[in-house]
Amino acid sequence: MECGQQFSRRYWRIVGGDKARTGDYPWQAFLIKRTATSTDYVCGASIISTSWVLTAAHCLTGDKGKRRFIVVVGTHHWNNRDRVGSVHQVIQEIINPNYNDKTLYADIALLRVNPAFKYKTGDLQGRGAVGPVCLPYSEERFTKKVGVVSGTGATSEYGPMSRYLKSARVNLLNGYYCRRAYDQDFDSKTMICAGYTSGGVDSCQGDSGGPLTMTVNGQVIQIGVVSYGGGCARRGSPGVYTRVASFLEAIVIKAVLSQETSFCDSRKSLKYNCHNIKFTS
Repeated sequence: MECGQQFSRRYWRIVGGDKARTGDYPWQAFLIKRTATSTDYVCGASIISTSWVLTAAHCLTGDKGKRRFIVVVGTHHWNNRDRVGSVHQVIQEIINPNYNDKTLYADIALLRVNPAFKYKTGDLQGRGAVGPVCLPYSEERFTKKVGVVSGTGATSEYGPMSRYLKSARVNLLNGYYCRRAYDQDFDSKTMICAGYTSGGVDSCQGDSGGPLTMTVNGQVIQIGVVSYGGGCARRGSPGVYTRVASFLEAIVIKAVLSQETSFCDSRKSLKYNCHNIKFTS
């Protein structure tokens, strides 16, 4: 299956967002933490290959205790209440070694799962669809100024988690707006500033780790990972996203060195993958 394909039969277009159409985000994954006494939603994530998902590093840090992570895919509900999704154990966690938990620099991580994902287009409505999102060139500079963020995070700053996957369009803003909001912690080379200067639409608590995407030539490319913000949808406080292209080489090489040989083989025709990276057999 090629990456970045959507399987809903109609296009429908978080805080200020809309309910996502089934099949629109087959790469959407949910990171769940299990302990001896509880099962809790932690963060969003995105499928990038048959064995790997991308998420935010801050989703994995903190109290490690006796816990284990699972990843749920193929559903718009993190608890798989519609029973169309599949559950996968996390067997390896790779946090970017340059991650800084104070500034959230390099807030990106890889999770390896078992069993591997089985890509599928889902039913006639796109329910149960599972597939990878595309990754950008390491030097890609997008001319479009609008992205899409998806997740099941809170629907308002102090509100409850969404009961289903939502998505919202956000403007890609000049880094000036995030530097003004967050002082020197914002780094334009490794972070993306997105949202609305007037507020009203944003990612929120629970959306962390999920994808910020853009559609180019009919293929959906993940350009960012939800990282942090000042509250949710506040005026003058856009969302900050880890810039995937800045960490692309580390992401892909980790996958390939772990013998994910299908990572590029299935995408040779795609402009946005496997560019300028040497792979082992």
